Amino acid sequence: MKNSRPEMAASLPYCLNLIRNGVYAEYHNRMLYEYLLNNTPDEENKNILTGIHNEETAHGKLLRQLYFNLAGQTLPPPKKGSFSPPASYCDGLSRALNRKREAIARSHQTAWCLSNINQAMRMADIASDEMRHSLLYLYLYRNSQCSV
Repeated sequence: MKNSRPEMAASLPYCLNLIRNGVYAEYHNRMLYEYLLNNTPDEENKNILTGIHNEETAHGKLLRQLYFNLAGQTLPPPKKGSFSPPASYCDGLSRALNRKREAIARSHQTAWCLSNINQAMRMADIASDEMRHSLLYLYLYRNSQCSV
């Protein structure tokens, strides 16, 4: 099925780049998730963060498989970067929320550049998960009495 929004249609290299960036972003975000899990003030927050972490791990696997299906090769592991811990738990939540905004946009763009409807729907599912994660981060931010 052809893309119904030709202005969003993109070349395979562009689409692969979006997927690669998504995989690498998920990898580097793990350090932030671990920081948040280790510094969360209560069990409810920890349960929410664990759920987000588990879904993000599944997203990474799905994106790697999608990359392999489209490129015919395994995506090389990301370069390990340094992690600069947030100034506080609330700052970490704010960072996570900003990263979710980027992930939503990237997932949406990737869905539109895929010609296979099943692959596009998987990316739409990831975008929906990212939106839900954003709402959960907003809840955690409020629940932790973080100031704006």
